[in-house]
Amino acid sequence: MLHIANIRELKTKTEEILRRLSRSDVVLPVRGKPKAVLSKVSEADLSIRKDFTRMDAEVRRAIAERK
Repeated sequence: MLHIANIRELKTKTEEILRRLSRSDVVLPVRGKPKAVLSKVSEADLSIRKDFTRMDAEVRRAIAERK
């Protein structure tokens, strides 16, 4: 189940919202329209992200060297 939290609720109930992430994503609307989604992330997800960031830097360097 998706949970919706407004910005005021995010500011005042941050810890509670973070606990909810273990059960579902949290949508943050602005003026009634979805603007962001908070999702649970694991350390494995972060290590994958680091790998992509590193690869992105390597690709950019390789492209720059070709010019």
